[in-house]
Amino acid sequence: MACLQLGAIYIPVNPSYTRSETDHYVKDSTPKLMVTCDEEKDKIFQDCIANVQHERTLSKESQTAAAVLDVENVESSDVACVCYTSGTTG
Repeated sequence: MACLQLGAIYIPVNPSYTRSETDHYVKDSTPKLMVTCDEEKDKIFQDCIANVQHERTLSKESQTAAAVLDVENVESSDVACVCYTSGTTG
């Protein structure tokens, strides 16, 4: 919901994806920000993403962040999520 309210597109990346798969998804989607947990932060590809945040950094920043952010005017035609699949499900 937070991504929608910000006008951002959510792209889940499964930690069990191979490096090749994740490289493809990241390069194809060209994210501006990637949020991850400490356990996965070293798998994030710094050369593909300009700004990588993980939960510890976001937690620190949230203590000083404004309480209310501007909510984007979201339309029903706006993209909310992109899910990459292997294409083997039919």
